[in-house]
Amino acid sequence: MKKKGEKGFFVVETIVVIAIVSIVITYVFVNFSNTYNRFIVSETYNNINATNAVLNLKEYVDNCDIDFSATLDTKDYLELSSITKVSSNYYNKLKEYLKIKTAYLINTENFFSNANNMNSFDIKFQNYLDTLSIVKSKYIIVIELENLNYGYISIYNYNLELVGESDKDYVTYVKVGDDFIEPGYTAEDKNGKTLDVYITGFVDTSIEGTYYLTYTLQDIISRRKVVVYEDVYDYDYTGNYQVFRVPVSGTYKVELWGASGGKPVANTTASKGGYSTGEIYLNEGDTLYLYVGQAGSLGTYGVNATSTVGQGGIATFNGGGAGGNAGGSITYPYANYKGGPSGGGATDIRYLSGTWDNSLSLRSRVMVAGGGGGFSSSDAGYDAQKGNSGGLTGQNGAVDAYLIGAYEGDVINRGVGATQTTGNLFGIGERGDNTGTSTYCNGHAGGGGGYYGGTGGTQTGGNCHIMGGGAGSSFISGYTGVNAIRVDGTHSGTTKHFSGYVFDNMVMYSGTQTFLSPAGVNETGHTGNGYARISLIDPNQSNTLSKVRYIYNEMNGSTSNQSSHWVELQAYDINGNNVSQGVTTITNNYLGAVDLTRLTNGNVATAEYIEGGIGVSFVMLDLGKEYDLSTIRLWHYYGDGRTYYDNIVKVAGNDELFRVVLDEEYPETSHGKIIRPESID
Repeated sequence: MKKKGEKGFFVVETIVVIAIVSIVITYVFVNFSNTYNRFIVSETYNNINATNAVLNLKEYVDNCDIDFSATLDTKDYLELSSITKVSSNYYNKLKEYLKIKTAYLINTENFFSNANNMNSFDIKFQNYLDTLSIVKSKYIIVIELENLNYGYISIYNYNLELVGESDKDYVTYVKVGDDFIEPGYTAEDKNGKTLDVYITGFVDTSIEGTYYLTYTLQDIISRRKVVVYEDVYDYDYTGNYQVFRVPVSGTYKVELWGASGGKPVANTTASKGGYSTGEIYLNEGDTLYLYVGQAGSLGTYGVNATSTVGQGGIATFNGGGAGGNAGGSITYPYANYKGGPSGGGATDIRYLSGTWDNSLSLRSRVMVAGGGGGFSSSDAGYDAQKGNSGGLTGQNGAVDAYLIGAYEGDVINRGVGATQTTGNLFGIGERGDNTGTSTYCNGHAGGGGGYYGGTGGTQTGGNCHIMGGGAGSSFISGYTGVNAIRVDGTHSGTTKHFSGYVFDNMVMYSGTQTFLSPAGVNETGHTGNGYARISLIDPNQSNTLSKVRYIYNEMNGSTSNQSSHWVELQAYDINGNNVSQGVTTITNNYLGAVDLTRLTNGNVATAEYIEGGIGVSFVMLDLGKEYDLSTIRLWHYYGDGRTYYDNIVKVAGNDELFRVVLDEEYPETSHGKIIRPESID
């Protein structure tokens, strides 16, 4: 208890208390400040927004296929936008979407050993980079967001790289029966020391199929696709279509043998089927359908006991026309007369399935080997026309030699061979006539199936001569002399099918020519049921639509006016995705105020076009990265069927070295133009 007047002690005590309180406050403030700063750092370093952004950015960078060692050969770090393989419109849009202010690729081994590197960054960025000096990964991506948050991700301190193309699952191909040989891989740490890789999965090279092997190196996992394939696929007659699913991208040889028409075994020169072959590039996963023709059959004799007339040979699978029925009576016994033979079915390959006579399916045929017309005689014949399949044109129906001089008027009733535009019907041979009189005489022969089917023999009144059926014609898309159809079934006057499937190295033999049979021996015309064979010539070779980033189309006016008009341009990858949807159009000579995204908005109505000016005009799409394309589809203004001049389509990869994939002038239709890949020799 202080006494009155002892003021000095009170002052000293007060000063001491104040000092103690100040120390406590200072301690608390310093600790709070440090805690707060740590809190701020924890909120701005490697937070969820920064982590999400850098993960998405790394996924894009991985797809750019960068050689990090070569890229940073003379640099300790680079801004990502300065790397050619990274820089693109897509990259800029990705940065904008992720709100990334800037991004760097850093070689940690060199960056942190050179103090001068830090001087290129502001103090906040330097503080964050300091926290990364203990990262063990050799290469890292570091980002700064617009809100000054920071993040990084490692590009591993060790490396596992499989031999092959990463965007194709490092695929390798093995023929059935061959040994699988590991294509190879690199597994090493940053010092070049080889590391062990754990491989799981199996490959059975005795069974066609797709297999996967998994390669694991610590936390890196890669997968290799192994395709075990047959190189020859054979298709005999079954009475239904058969499916060919392309197992391996590459060049295939397609061979088709048409069926022969109904005829006596003794006759060796008439009613033969033709042979068509060609080579074509097909993408893995494409599906095609084989329709193998059925051989024609002879008609039957009538039966007296049941008063049954002779029946014509049955219509055959894939277009062979039936034979007509015979006549008969008590006076003229049924057993003396026979029905006409049926024509042989064509063999073809299509890209749309359905019943063999479905009109849309028939229009999708891209190769046809015609069938022979029916014939039932065995003598030398009236002339060289014996109902053998075409070629471009099938032979007229065979008739007997004894008609020479005596029955010339009846010869005109023979069936007529089909051409590229005429015959009975598209793909269908005609039925032969019944006898010309119900009480006696034979039936007449059916026409052969083909691109167009042959007509059947027609009746000759009371003259009992069997009129042979005309043979079917053949077709190969791209073959000189054929007349391809448009999507609506009308003829285009060109050689290429509207689907874009076009063959190379084509051969078309008629039933009068000699070629190899399915068994590998020479035959003059094909006898019996048809046959089809598809052989893989060269697996997984590059094609004209491999690694496409840029698509360019130029024109120079049309038959209607001097301007050029584009409606739609679509590019599909090998998985069937339209990778051009919404891509901005680049052009040199644009008229009007219409949005240029019309070209890629999916609307193919002819009025929805963009217009180029007078003279050479072009449009170009930048897909943002390279794709292996399955098709390009292009629509110009088609309202009046005009033809555009100097119509050229080119494509290029990241290297911007353009190659021509179409140089063709053609009447425009609502179907547009389909460009498919072709082999690059």
